[in-house]
Amino acid sequence: MEKIFVVITTARQRDGEMLLVKTEKAFKQEFIANNFVKTLRANYAESDGKLKPQKIETPVGIVDFFCEVSVLDTELES
Repeated sequence: MEKIFVVITTARQRDGEMLLVKTEKAFKQEFIANNFVKTLRANYAESDGKLKPQKIETPVGIVDFFCEVSVLDTELES
């Protein structure tokens, strides 16, 4: 089995209970996944680390979400 690193974005509704999870990309090398996470985080947070609201289209209209990015490691079967 081969280890891979999957980058995901989790979006939590600003004023409500909606949660979205998006698989961004998968990488074979952890440091590349971590560099990609840093790039995405720059879009979702202020320079002080505070999350800034993101407007995302949903089935009920445009909703404000706070987005967080993380890396999950898992094994890939051949």
